[in-house]
Amino acid sequence: MVKVIDLIRLARPTAPALPCASIMTGPGIGSEDEAGIRHEAACRSAEESIARARLGQEALEETLNDCLYHADIRANGRPLGEAESRVLESARHAIHTSDQAQLEAATSALCEHYADEIGGHFDPRVYAFASRLAPRFFSLLLSATSLPKLFVEGFHVEELQKRLVISGEVEQLTRLAEIGTVVCTPTHGSHMDSLVMAYALQLAALPPFIYGAGKNLFANKLMGFFMQNLGAYKVDRLKGEALYKRTLKNYCVATLSHGLPNLFFPGGTRSRSGAIEAELKLGLLGCGLEAYIENLKVSKPQPNVYFVPATVSYHLVLEAETLIEDFLKDEGKSRFIIEDDEFSRPERILRFITALFAMDGQIHVRFGRALDPFGNVVDQQGHSLDPNGRVVDATRYVIDEQGRPALDDARDRQYTRELGAAIVGSLRANNTILPTHITCFALMHAMAERAGERDLYRTLRSKKCDEGFAASEITARVAELLTAVRTLSNEGRLHLPAEVGDDPAEVVAQAERALSLYHVPAAVEHRGERLFVGDPTLVYYYHNRLTGYGLDPYAFLIPRARKGNRK
Repeated sequence: MVKVIDLIRLARPTAPALPCASIMTGPGIGSEDEAGIRHEAACRSAEESIARARLGQEALEETLNDCLYHADIRANGRPLGEAESRVLESARHAIHTSDQAQLEAATSALCEHYADEIGGHFDPRVYAFASRLAPRFFSLLLSATSLPKLFVEGFHVEELQKRLVISGEVEQLTRLAEIGTVVCTPTHGSHMDSLVMAYALQLAALPPFIYGAGKNLFANKLMGFFMQNLGAYKVDRLKGEALYKRTLKNYCVATLSHGLPNLFFPGGTRSRSGAIEAELKLGLLGCGLEAYIENLKVSKPQPNVYFVPATVSYHLVLEAETLIEDFLKDEGKSRFIIEDDEFSRPERILRFITALFAMDGQIHVRFGRALDPFGNVVDQQGHSLDPNGRVVDATRYVIDEQGRPALDDARDRQYTRELGAAIVGSLRANNTILPTHITCFALMHAMAERAGERDLYRTLRSKKCDEGFAASEITARVAELLTAVRTLSNEGRLHLPAEVGDDPAEVVAQAERALSLYHVPAAVEHRGERLFVGDPTLVYYYHNRLTGYGLDPYAFLIPRARKGNRK
């Protein structure tokens, strides 16, 4: 791997200094040895476990038994690797001996194994290649022209910039990336989000971000190659043991404390219902606060960690059918990880790209105002502001009785909850509403009225909607909804882009064209003077993007908030 001059050299006060080399190259990113960051994450996890054991707060025998228990469960579905089997056998032997030194050594070895498995790799050569490839890829993906014409005429960056719309607090984001460490927290509705966000951040002239990705995504050889070499670290959702989660958390803390910008999907996984995330997984968000405290401890010149919420909005979602099906199966409890969705089927990706060729819609990425680790908004200079807009000294939030920055589990959990609530509020305020969302929202109300039920599943299965709806009726509903949505947009409670005009008939036409291009059967189809619903579950899926704003009179249609995947 290409080596560069070290820009940052940090180490915990209680740990030996780590060797420094390069983890990333790019403007604004500190360079740090990948192996060093993995080692630091492992050391922090092992030290924490051992310290808790010595204080009587945790028994290492139970910690190791928990690892063995979860490994046995995983082994029923897939064979364990040689390295994992070896460290687990050492853990089993240490438990039998009950020797404290062996228990501590086995705990350290497991933490090292987990950190090595989690740790990402960044190859500047692959990043340079991907940076050159990205505009061509997205021109291909988002071009409105035909595929043969595209190859004859070539790629046009100008066309790409029309198709990928970046809005919101972009100027603040680029400024804060120069004076602190940025954590971008976008909505997550598709595997496309990682690609779209990466390119949006590149267009904003930001350095490369690292991010966590489900280990199952690395199985795709082409995508896995780029993810493996662009800093993505692996998150194995099948590993439920506490020691693994502790190591994952400490890996994130180590990357942040060394100034590496991160991309977190705070919902934990793709939204199964299609709705904006209302409950977040707070574990990774808490890493930003811990990294901030660690930065204060070592008097880092730029200690601040900034959270920047972002929304990604599509007219169509590649995996919509699988996601809403999974949500409706007992609200997603029937499956833990989706490994066989549309993203894993080349023919579906091809059909999705073909649909994007034919439609006029745009993909919207909108950045919200930055937040500090306590949920306070941040100004252009990076200062934390109270609700009245006054500058506050954020260091006071984490000072102990001796006047030193320190961790406090109960206090920090509350801070992270407040940060999570602020992120949810920002995601809702920056939610970009498109014609498919508006039209499906109106259609779903018409279906509920026609069915006469007060149950979601009965409404979706009702035969009373088979005869379709008068197009004039749906247009009238959309007109009324457009007025309400525009009012919410003017109040800053959501975002209505310029491409959504004032003509309700055109809004319905745009949605109908989009929904009939990709989904088979067409989710919505115009025949004569009537609109027919080909797939009620897809109408419900796109409807859900607009729920939670007080516009839905039917409480049973509002999807219950879920935090990530449930086992």
